[in-house]
Amino acid sequence: MEKMEMPAISNCDAQECVYNDNGKCITYAITVGSEKPCCDTFMAPEANISKGGVQGILGSVGACHMHDCKFNSNLECSASAINVTVPSSGCPDCATYQRK
Repeated sequence: MEKMEMPAISNCDAQECVYNDNGKCITYAITVGSEKPCCDTFMAPEANISKGGVQGILGSVGACHMHDCKFNSNLECSASAINVTVPSSGCPDCATYQRK
């Protein structure tokens, strides 16, 4: 079996996410959603949680549920890296998503 590397999150524009540190995602891995290419790991700060993650790491894509994305291979992302943007809809999206 071919070994796949988890694609890094090159940039994340979801500044209000607890895992965002100056445009870098600092959680081990995110999941990209099933109905829209949203970052399902996104979490807004709560009263008792203002920051999460681990300083010094760069997040990766752990799973991709977007079966219609050209980079999806058995629910894993095969892109070399992704960018997460925040469009006007407010959902942090995988900007690397491309429909097959």
